[in-house]
Amino acid sequence: MGTGCFGKSRRLLSAADFHRVFRQGRRQSAPELTLAVRTRSDREGRRAPARLGLSVSRKVGNSVERNLLKRRIREIFRTSQDRLVPGCELVVIPRKEAGLLTFPSLRELLFSLAERARVAPKIRP
Repeated sequence: MGTGCFGKSRRLLSAADFHRVFRQGRRQSAPELTLAVRTRSDREGRRAPARLGLSVSRKVGNSVERNLLKRRIREIFRTSQDRLVPGCELVVIPRKEAGLLTFPSLRELLFSLAERARVAPKIRP
């Protein structure tokens, strides 16, 4: 699979995957969303691709708003996953305010949180 793909190998699918990230990972927060991050150990395969999971509450908005937000986050991950540390697992937990963000500001916020979590290098303008 190419780096622009978002197949099953790039997703956190099971509840056990999510629990592992929440238990063993660390969190970075902003008023609009929280990013939970776990880096897989060497025996799990640091060469494995980065993986993404989403946990979007009904408090975020109606189904249309939630699905739009999820599509935007997936697209940001799909097009930028080569910037992430191999073997990292991310769970994005948006809050109600995340629905008000534009696509570029959501992208900037996600990567600033990823930089703080040390899973994405800092990009100098």
